[in-house]
Amino acid sequence: MKTIIGPFHPDLEEALVDEMLLRKSGDPLAPLLILVPSDLIRRRLKILFSREQRLALLNVAILTFFQLSRRLNDEGGAPDAEPRDDLFLEEALRRIIRTRQPGAEPYAGIENRAGGCAALWQTLRDLRDGMVDPAVALDALREGHFRERAGHRLAELLNLFQTFQDFRQAKHLTAQADLDRRATEQVATSSFLADFIQVYYYGFYDLTQIQLDLFHTVARHFPTTLLFPLLNVQPSHAAWSFAAQFYERYVQGRSDESPQTHEPRPLLASLFDEAADRSYTDLPKHWQCMITSAFGLHDEITFAAKEILKLNEQGETPFHEIGVVARGLEPYGATLANVFQQHCIPVAGRFERPLVEDPLAKTVNLLLGLPAKEFLRSQVIDFLSSPHVQFQTILRRTIKPRPDLWDLATRELAICKGIADWRRLRRYSRGGLRLSQPSEDDEPRHWQIPAAQLTALADLVDALVADLSLLPSQGSWRVMAAAWQTLLGKYLGITDDRTAPTGDGSPRAKILEILQQLGALDAIDDRVSLADFSHTFSHWIERSTITEDRRNRDGVMVLSATAARGLAFRALFILGMNESVFPRTIREDAFLRDSDRDVIERDLGYKVNAKLTAFDEEKLLFTLLVGAARERLYCSYQRADESGRVLSPSWYLGELQRALGTGARTVSVVELPRSHVEKIALAPFDRREFLLPNELGVRMTLQGEDPTALIEATTPLAEIYRSGRDAIAKLDHSGASLLAWDGMLANAEPHWKRISLRGTAPTTLETYARCPFQFFARHVLRLKPLDWPEESLGPSPAEFGQLGHTILDGFYQELIQRGYFTGNAGRIDTDVCLQAAAERAFTDYENQNPVGYPLFWEHLKDSLRQTLRQVITQDLAELAQSGFQPISLETQVAAHLPEEWPAPLNNLIVHGRMDRVDLLAGTDQPELRVIDYKFKFGGSPKTEDNNLALGALRGVRLQPPIYLQLAQQWAREHELPANLAIKADFYYVAPNWDGGPLTTKAYGSKELSDKVGAATKETIAYLAEGVRQGRFFINRGDACSLCDMARVCRKNHPPSVWRAENDPITKTHRELRKKTLKQL
Repeated sequence: MKTIIGPFHPDLEEALVDEMLLRKSGDPLAPLLILVPSDLIRRRLKILFSREQRLALLNVAILTFFQLSRRLNDEGGAPDAEPRDDLFLEEALRRIIRTRQPGAEPYAGIENRAGGCAALWQTLRDLRDGMVDPAVALDALREGHFRERAGHRLAELLNLFQTFQDFRQAKHLTAQADLDRRATEQVATSSFLADFIQVYYYGFYDLTQIQLDLFHTVARHFPTTLLFPLLNVQPSHAAWSFAAQFYERYVQGRSDESPQTHEPRPLLASLFDEAADRSYTDLPKHWQCMITSAFGLHDEITFAAKEILKLNEQGETPFHEIGVVARGLEPYGATLANVFQQHCIPVAGRFERPLVEDPLAKTVNLLLGLPAKEFLRSQVIDFLSSPHVQFQTILRRTIKPRPDLWDLATRELAICKGIADWRRLRRYSRGGLRLSQPSEDDEPRHWQIPAAQLTALADLVDALVADLSLLPSQGSWRVMAAAWQTLLGKYLGITDDRTAPTGDGSPRAKILEILQQLGALDAIDDRVSLADFSHTFSHWIERSTITEDRRNRDGVMVLSATAARGLAFRALFILGMNESVFPRTIREDAFLRDSDRDVIERDLGYKVNAKLTAFDEEKLLFTLLVGAARERLYCSYQRADESGRVLSPSWYLGELQRALGTGARTVSVVELPRSHVEKIALAPFDRREFLLPNELGVRMTLQGEDPTALIEATTPLAEIYRSGRDAIAKLDHSGASLLAWDGMLANAEPHWKRISLRGTAPTTLETYARCPFQFFARHVLRLKPLDWPEESLGPSPAEFGQLGHTILDGFYQELIQRGYFTGNAGRIDTDVCLQAAAERAFTDYENQNPVGYPLFWEHLKDSLRQTLRQVITQDLAELAQSGFQPISLETQVAAHLPEEWPAPLNNLIVHGRMDRVDLLAGTDQPELRVIDYKFKFGGSPKTEDNNLALGALRGVRLQPPIYLQLAQQWAREHELPANLAIKADFYYVAPNWDGGPLTTKAYGSKELSDKVGAATKETIAYLAEGVRQGRFFINRGDACSLCDMARVCRKNHPPSVWRAENDPITKTHRELRKKTLKQL
């Protein structure tokens, strides 16, 4: 075997061309075979011979190692067994461990851990590719070749490997490694290889043991020349140590001739060189290097795109001679494709993207998870919202599906999960559902979801439940795969298309391929449960990729660093030069440590690479990439990610600067600014023709130019832009006066007219007192946060309080009906009445709402019953002592405020629901009291809770003064005595307060007749006037942390807050909370 050594560019390429010319000089038809490790290198050599060197390829075969293996297997008539991929063999390992086969017991449970079997399979694959004989390794272990500490753990691993190999052989499971082994056996008698006068191995610097055996066998039987990428110098070069180690161990002693080397060494070869006295030649003058840092991945890719346009300008550098490389394409793929498409840059390469990111695959995963998640509301709605769902094959009625309405309806009905929840839809199959969310128009105030839509949704859910319930609970893999394929065909139109081209890389074809592979798992185990099948199907979808082959397009090559080995470009962009990215994070194997791998390779002769040697391979990868740039090299890194987290640059960049600095070569270092304004002075962002329309529009705006013509030419949103630009300019103005965009309406008359006609409630005005903008969002814009019933863990504090109201209402209603307060108290068991009222309330709540964890729900019910039992005992004792009797419950009343109240309150309609009305009759001074229950869960009362008069004065407790007016109206309607004394009491149900669980606070008529009353009326009038004038500004305070309108509030926008806190209009509102009774 002849060996030629040198870097890829230009040494090995020139040497291969010289070899071709030499072999073809005497016979142009001389048959030659060139074997390369990858299809991309195969493509590179074709370009090198035909386009760059103008050589004919007559009778020259260029094959990858994989193609050679296939060819030799076909020639030898090997069994036509499809090799299984890693996912299949990983599943075989999982089954071995799950069934506790001999040797698998120590790894029990790892099959259920995320990534557990995948990591273990990687270790077993290394042993398999190294052709390790577990029996030999176990003998070596017994003889003491391995560390004593590793003995037990290594024995367990080798026993598992033996079990796996036996299982694979028994089940006739074939892998690519088996094809390579059979190909090795076929080499000596191969007529295919015998046809060539010379075999060339080109471009590899590492092989597995199986590939190495095939290479050595070919070299022994046929004239072979190896072109090996290595800078062979003494002392050794750190950048090439990974390749040098392989060469010295597996090639050097087998070469018939002294290896050839090429001189001189270029300056780039000094990268990572630790020998200070070694000399290098300078680079050509036109060779340039630039290192850029960007804020976030998008800016990093955008710079590369614009620089590519600049290079390609006027045909200076064709797209196909430009490469874009990253250590791994996973984080860059989607963004890079989008940015390059926006810049009209053609892209070439072989692109892989995760199958699970495709909308169709996501829909399949949703369908797979429905039974396990008990038809969770969000899962069902997300599934039915997919554009891939075939409604025409599921619904028997002709109706346009409206998943948006289905979403609103299920939120309104608080459907969480479970078939019983979904059956509630049938209650509305005739009359439809009236949503509590108001519509955009004033009339009607509610949305009506048609009954036909709710019936369609119920039918769809029933169909899903029925079809998924028909799936067998157990069966063979093939039966399960066929059943799921039928379901996917019905619901998503995923059917086997016989007319699709071979190698169809569509998501639909990939999903069908996965099902076919899952069916083949019968070779491992012919019984599987439905849950296991669904989990495995979903797992394979998450681990699979979709491949789009663009290698033969005339465009910029986009590659991973490993795929770019051996290629050459006039200009090369290396993205992602950050620490832990390039070089990547490297760790030892948790199951087979490097010290044990070294023993296996050194003492036993099986090639199993140590994991930490990857540090040297990373250096070699970077060295090869740098050497692949013939004219320009661009290295970029992110100094911070999109969220602002600071990132560190790779130390390789410092080494690159050092290496180039030894030849007095200047490296251009550019920090891409984040600001659009600062980018103007930086190439290539200074060229307007390289900017996207949105980028140019932003730049023109910031420079004071009018981009309207540009916007009208590129988008249909010119009017929106103009109004938005004016709004932003005013919003960012830090003046002292509130603007229309701060909630200062020019005309609030329509809203005030609606209030005047329909009235207002005290809690509505309390909202305005708390924050005018919150009032605006809730009651003017009528915004409401979306409910997520499936995320509910039980009743919210407000719902808990409502449950208490319902129970108390039912309890006192029964007492009134049975005459408890008219002489029958002795014959009524109040505890039984309470239990009955509570049971009714809980049952109604359970039928309409999710209750969360059952045990927690039972605890909540018990605690509420216990609290109310104490409250009722104390309340009934007070009623017996005071003589008051409840006469009305949950009373809805509306009244006009008195004429003498300050404008705009005079004659304003107010309304409210009084929880309970008590009457003290039969005395000289009859009394009427309005009771309002307040459930509190904090540890202590607020100031306004202890002093209702102060709360009313500040505008945060307006129910007492308003309820006094409502009670007067109610008394007139029921013809009660004119001298009736009226008061409003708050009954605080607060189990955590001192003196709880029942604490009462009173607010009498006199509170509205003195100075305090006059000031309270002025407060209420101020609030109503603010609503009438349309003053809905931001009022920051403690309530902001609990505000459900925080997402649409600009409380964190400094100019808006400045105006809200400095405009004199807001001063009165801010001072409401500072009012005290002593000031009056």
